[in-house]
Amino acid sequence: MSDFEPETLQNHEQLILKGECQQALLKINTVLDSKVLTKNNKLSYNILKAKCLTKSDKYFQAMSLLDDIEEDINSIGAELQQLDFILIKIEILFIFGKTDLGMKLIEDAENLIENIPKDETNILIHKKIDLLILESKIIADVYGFTDKLHEVLELSLQLCNESNYEYGQAKTQERLSASYAEMGNIDEAIICADEAYEIWKRNEIKTGIAYTTFLKGIWITNTNPELSLEYMEEALKLSEEIDAQLTLSKIHTSMGILLFQKGERKEAMNHLEISMKIKREIGDKHGLIISLYNIGILYTGRMENEKALSYLYEGLALTKELDYTRPYYLIQFALNVIYIRKGELNRAMKFLEEAVQFYEEKNMKENLAWVRGSMASVQTLKGDLDNALQNYILCQEFYEKENRIGNVCDTLNNIAEIHQLKGDYNLALNYYTKSEELARKTDNAYMLAYVSYYLINCYLDRKENEEAERYLETLQQLNIKLDSKPISVITNLAKALVYSKKENSADRKVSKELFESVINEKDIEHKLALTAILNLCKLLIIELRESENLKLLEELKSYVEKLHQEGTAELAYPLLVQSIWLQANISLLELDVGRARRLLKSAQVMAEAKQMINLARRISNNHDILLGQLDLWEQFTMQLPTVAERMELTHIESVLNEMVKGRGIVFPEGEVELEEPILLSILSETGATLYLEQFEPELGRDLIEKFWYSIITRVKEEVKTGSLERMLFQDYSCLVKKLESLSFCYIFAGRSYEGIKKLEEFSQLVYGTSLVWEELEELSKIALSTKFDMETFVASGDRDQPLEYSSQFIINQYVDNIFLRKK
Repeated sequence: MSDFEPETLQNHEQLILKGECQQALLKINTVLDSKVLTKNNKLSYNILKAKCLTKSDKYFQAMSLLDDIEEDINSIGAELQQLDFILIKIEILFIFGKTDLGMKLIEDAENLIENIPKDETNILIHKKIDLLILESKIIADVYGFTDKLHEVLELSLQLCNESNYEYGQAKTQERLSASYAEMGNIDEAIICADEAYEIWKRNEIKTGIAYTTFLKGIWITNTNPELSLEYMEEALKLSEEIDAQLTLSKIHTSMGILLFQKGERKEAMNHLEISMKIKREIGDKHGLIISLYNIGILYTGRMENEKALSYLYEGLALTKELDYTRPYYLIQFALNVIYIRKGELNRAMKFLEEAVQFYEEKNMKENLAWVRGSMASVQTLKGDLDNALQNYILCQEFYEKENRIGNVCDTLNNIAEIHQLKGDYNLALNYYTKSEELARKTDNAYMLAYVSYYLINCYLDRKENEEAERYLETLQQLNIKLDSKPISVITNLAKALVYSKKENSADRKVSKELFESVINEKDIEHKLALTAILNLCKLLIIELRESENLKLLEELKSYVEKLHQEGTAELAYPLLVQSIWLQANISLLELDVGRARRLLKSAQVMAEAKQMINLARRISNNHDILLGQLDLWEQFTMQLPTVAERMELTHIESVLNEMVKGRGIVFPEGEVELEEPILLSILSETGATLYLEQFEPELGRDLIEKFWYSIITRVKEEVKTGSLERMLFQDYSCLVKKLESLSFCYIFAGRSYEGIKKLEEFSQLVYGTSLVWEELEELSKIALSTKFDMETFVASGDRDQPLEYSSQFIINQYVDNIFLRKK
């Protein structure tokens, strides 16, 4: 029998199927180097060589060979040769991320199969099955695990059984295994993986044995991580022996994720980087996107946002290059974590709203559930709990329908947290308990550990400390069983929280030491570190009040500074603003009122710049109260009061309690209290009134005169250009905004926050209207040579103002539109 006869071709193909690609390639090259091949035989061997290169994960070489033989395929290729050529090309295009071209070739292959005459052999049916398996890969990758995917796989399995095509049966079972796992049906996923494994083992096909061993490891990651790791290590060893690069890259990715969950971050990163390197080398662009995403997520978890962004942006660019929508939104979700951490909630929400529209149009329900979950987390951070709850409920309905147990538990916990934040601890407990029941039912120890931690927090909020201690015992037992760093961290944090509620000083000492150990952990989840620092600060304040030990104040300052540094380093604006708010209150404890006011102003400006309106309003109200207590603080400074007495006048405990209870979220206060306008004016540098609007005509002349002297003195001596200063006089507040040579003054009764926004808007409108601004500046210059007469000002009211009618009219329009003007 000659080397180029069909039987020999089939022998070479069997070597390829068994994963012995190097041996097959050597034999194929030997035949191709001979000079006795006909042109058609040479074409058959080149097709087989391309298939061998593809199975060896040498996709660039395979595609180059296909390009070389394409002309011959079109001119002399038989129909089966053309079909093989298309099948190989589809597989390579899938790896390269060109799924749109792959789907077009699937249509061409289907048409070709229809036109090839049927014979008594099963070759054509087997090609049809191979095509269905390739189609299932593209459908899953582009559209997710849809009904269409299951139709394709069920048809493939039916044809395999009818034609006794074991290779196709094993490949189809692998695809079904992945599909069931995505749906949360792990039992079926394992059954399918086992069936594929038995076929590969019976036929001694090492590539299949390695891959299905790896699959079995993935599906038990949550339930038995140690056995999972054993399966993956076995698959890794076998894949290295046969040089199965694509499978190796997938194993390294999954091992990285598993080790990341176990808290072994350094080893996790090593595996993920190896996976990324392999994918770059073999040209697996789809897989490379996932690697970039996973490494980005790891850096995000370590709070190394800039490194995370570099990987995520590279992945994002690839998704755009490939027009690959599913991972595009996946990476955007990861980017949203960073946007949210930085306080860019509106930016995050804008993307999520676009994603909802996209997935609704595509009827991609699974992806829609992911997006709604992300939207709910942003809405929670914005304090919009009702809409957050509605989105979580929609997610829950989908996950229950699809039997996604892990997602169901996570969403139950999220719903419980919303009710906990709303103060409805009974409902919160109800949802946490449902999550606990599911975790026990599925024997998921990791899930049970996390829900135990949540239950401890809930019972502490309900002041049911004994129940919290009972769940702490459960968590401690799970910690011993799992031997996992993340579980160890939440166990220590839970114990610290429980012991912080005890009255005994020895227990509080234990609590303090545990909080410190959590804070000092490397690569800790940001939310857990924040919980530890805030609760430790709360504990320090209790001790400070009781002991008057000023060393504790220094310790408190160091931890608040740690919050500030973390917020500054990562531009995490919600954390940064609230840490400045805390620093302002610590300054009051140190009797430095001036610094406290500067910090409150800085915090409010930053909160407004990042559109954290609820937070800005709370800080502004804190500043208003401080203004009303200035005389008292002045007396305090002279008397050197105790720390406990100083605390009575600060908001440090209430600020910390809000941050602890709300997990750093600042909720709306309810109905916003609007200020009552009294007077609005524009002053020259000398104090001459260029514009005046008196909203309260009954206001006494003596009061106006005293108030105005105070304002003019302050404007001349303290207010800097561009700044906005607030001051208090009797029962009224005054805001002064200086722009170049002019000062804008607004007097009102009530809280300052809305007034600040109005004066800012009014001053910018006037400044931006050139006709009005130029006339005001000219009048200000004239006023420099004129002595200001308060008697004349008070007597004239707003009847003899020097502005031209047109400018007066424009300013009056602005006043009407911005302020609540009384007629």
